[in-house]
This record gives sequence, C-alpha cells and structure tokens, in this order.
Amino acid sequence: MQRTEIKSTVLDIIVSLRMNITVSDLINTSSETEKLNLRDDLGLDSFDAMELIIKCEENFDIEWPNDQLDVKTVGDVIDVVEKLCW
Repeated sequence: MQRTEIKSTVLDIIVSLRMNITVSDLINTSSETEKLNLRDDLGLDSFDAMELIIKCEENFDIEWPNDQLDVKTVGDVIDVVEKLCW
C-alpha cells in the first residue's frame, strides 16, 4: 500500500473522530499535514488517540505494537501503519 493511500485513510479516520473538521480542513491547516500534532493541532485526547489506533488496526488489518502507542503526529501514525503494512 502506498503512503498516499495510507495518509488518505488516516485522515478519513481522524475526520470521523472529530466531527468539526473535514479532510480539506486538515490539508489546508498546514502545508505539511503529516506534522500536525494529534493533541495540539487536531484536539484529539488520549481516548481519541486510542480510538484512532483501533480504527487503523481495523482498516489496515494490522496489530498495533504496544511500544508504538505514543504517537504524536499524523506522520507518526502513517509511519507505524506503513511499517506494519509491508
């Protein structure tokens, strides 16, 4: 799976968790979407972050490693998924 496909799916999952934002909001918020901080920029709390991980596991048919639970940015999430999809 290509990184762009992973990024698109991760952004869709984030939008599903944060009803007040859209994918275009995420893309327009920063020229570097992958650097957006899940908590500070997107308003995800720890419960939302865990839900994001669970939804990634379901969508990508992966098992998220316990040592990778402390993801901070959109790019961190994409990196973990990309490694697990290989």
